[in-house]
Amino acid sequence: MKKLSIFITFIVCLTGCTATRSNPEVVEPVEEVAPVQQIIEVVEPEPVVEEPTPVPEPVQLEPAEKELTPEEQEFLRSTQDLDEKFAVSIDTFTKDKKDVLDTINELDTIMKKGDYTRWLTYVSKESKDYWMNSARLKELEGRLPVKGLKLSGLRDYFKYIFVPARAGHSVDEIRYISDTVVKAVQVKEKRDIVYYTFEKIDGKWLLKLDTL
Repeated sequence: MKKLSIFITFIVCLTGCTATRSNPEVVEPVEEVAPVQQIIEVVEPEPVVEEPTPVPEPVQLEPAEKELTPEEQEFLRSTQDLDEKFAVSIDTFTKDKKDVLDTINELDTIMKKGDYTRWLTYVSKESKDYWMNSARLKELEGRLPVKGLKLSGLRDYFKYIFVPARAGHSVDEIRYISDTVVKAVQVKEKRDIVYYTFEKIDGKWLLKLDTL
């Protein structure tokens, strides 16, 4: 009886073990987890602000320097030392130069003829009064390169001073001292040699003689 019990127990154990081997272990089902939905944040791109294309400033071209005519160049030379308070236009300059040169041509004829009386009509009153002074003529005698020359009056001044200093010389241009006083010059090696000074009095160009 005891042996039967053991045998039955053995059979039961064997059967259980066999069942265990033939039936795989049952795995409890795993709860399915819903997939995580990936949230992608859409970032709107910032609008690109295009800077305006700079517009180049118009290039200011310097005007081409105008080439001056010979008359304009002479006008500038003639007025370069003129004070700003005196205004002389190029038209006035053209007329003044013509009148002065015409006067010099007349004086040239007078000097060749030695016509003292007519010469006096071209001399300003101020200059006549100045050189009729015997003391000034005496002082001038001492400055002359020719020693012993006597100046007894204005006629001697005309004959020995005025005529020899200008005979055979020509005048090219004028130089303004003021709007009524000019020097008549000869341009030589870019240097001005002054032969006459004129003053416009009552519309006429008269000789303004040099003073001591």
